[in-house]
Amino acid sequence: MGNKKLTIADSFLTNCTLFPNNNAIFIDNEYYTYSQVLACVSSIYSQIIKQNKDFDRIGIYCTDDIQTYASILAISIYGAAFVPLNSTFPVSRNIEIIESAELYLILNSDDQLFQKELKDRTFLTINNSTNQSLLLELPKRKVIQPLAYILFTSGTTGKPKGVPITHQNAFHFFDFYLDKTNFDFIETDRFIQVFDLTFDVSIFSFFMPLTIGACCFVSPQKGIRFLEIVKMMRDHQITVSTLVPTVLQYIAKYIDQIDFPKMKYSFFIGDKLSHSIVSNWATKIVNAEIVNFYGPTEATIMCSYYKWQLTNSLNESNNDIVPIGIPFPNVEAIIINNSNEIISNSEIGELCLAGNQVVDSYLNNAYPDRFISLKNEKGKLNKYYKTGDLVSLNSTGNLLFHTRKDNQVKINGHRIEIIEIEQNIRKLTNDIFHLICIKDKKQVNQLVLFVEKNELKIDFTTQLKSLIPDYMIPKKVIILDSIPFNSNSKVDQKRLEEIFHTEY
Repeated sequence: MGNKKLTIADSFLTNCTLFPNNNAIFIDNEYYTYSQVLACVSSIYSQIIKQNKDFDRIGIYCTDDIQTYASILAISIYGAAFVPLNSTFPVSRNIEIIESAELYLILNSDDQLFQKELKDRTFLTINNSTNQSLLLELPKRKVIQPLAYILFTSGTTGKPKGVPITHQNAFHFFDFYLDKTNFDFIETDRFIQVFDLTFDVSIFSFFMPLTIGACCFVSPQKGIRFLEIVKMMRDHQITVSTLVPTVLQYIAKYIDQIDFPKMKYSFFIGDKLSHSIVSNWATKIVNAEIVNFYGPTEATIMCSYYKWQLTNSLNESNNDIVPIGIPFPNVEAIIINNSNEIISNSEIGELCLAGNQVVDSYLNNAYPDRFISLKNEKGKLNKYYKTGDLVSLNSTGNLLFHTRKDNQVKINGHRIEIIEIEQNIRKLTNDIFHLICIKDKKQVNQLVLFVEKNELKIDFTTQLKSLIPDYMIPKKVIILDSIPFNSNSKVDQKRLEEIFHTEY
């Protein structure tokens, strides 16, 4: 792939010639062939060109429609970095992203979502066409710049931080999957795409099938999500699934009704994978290879992998948590202690990453302390990204995840800084509160807010929705006479967890 292509959408263009009649995308109960998607891409491309300006970055309000997916391809082919915006996020958050990424053109398939607050931006309603008779010849790429896309994650300052991923970062990432010694993907494969387009794993689920001439099946972001996912995998005989482990916990009671003999690969990413739960799942996908992946957005989606096997994984799992494995060939991983010294053997320390998949800074050089220059064990000076994840190496050389170093948690795969939510809660109240992440009865992470002697007349949940995304909203608000403290004068988190489990 490497040097012959300039953007991550170029393989899609090649496959439009090789497999014009193959189904490329299934969305909203309708198939679109490569030719039909190309016609839609061409139509959107022409609308961008008609702006008579050069854009290095273009935003796209993401919804479940062919226009959104075609817009991402059109932006990439045009040569700009695409910046996905979630149409369900609060207006204030999207404005922060638009301003931080310096977006002056934002595409949208629904003009009701236009942000009137930004007078100096251009909001373009996408006119869709999948009529091949209207196919236009794509003009020469307008912009040549290194970035493929920019994604925004939760930040400790209360503002989202931008992660700028270059085409070269992405090429090295995809090269790992295109290596037939790792995975044998073919043009008849069926990939399921279950992720919000602001979540980096969606880049893999969407672009990987289009890179090889296969079909991407987009699971609707509505209804009972985990049941919709299972239904799509069953009805369309999905061969490659990439899921957050949480899905398995939700479908556990339905597991006896599940059987996916056509599945070739079952990938997991975004959270800790339980060996006992995945063992049960394995009996329903008897012909599939199960792989546990790990990767922060800063290392281009995924950067280490562990091929699961029943016996080996049982022996290697740590407290029932499957290893996150070994780094991709283009990634170097080291483990450091609190003095920023490299440690080895089975010691627990912070995982740091470097290499061709890893960014060397955040957008606008935010959070510079998350990057550190160190000499590796071979004496080479590298710039590493400090993940904040505490890991160790086991006897077989696989990385084991233990916990977070900071106050970051994961909810359904989304990285969340507790401090960001707390800062927004403080905008609403002066009451004493404590926010923690607790596992519910299904062992799924839930954000729970404890408030002391709350006398507010407002609904926390309703008010917070105007400030932060839904996945960051506490699922439970519990009112207490007083927040409990332990003998060290710290909030007694164990007691709070007991209160939660007693009431819920």
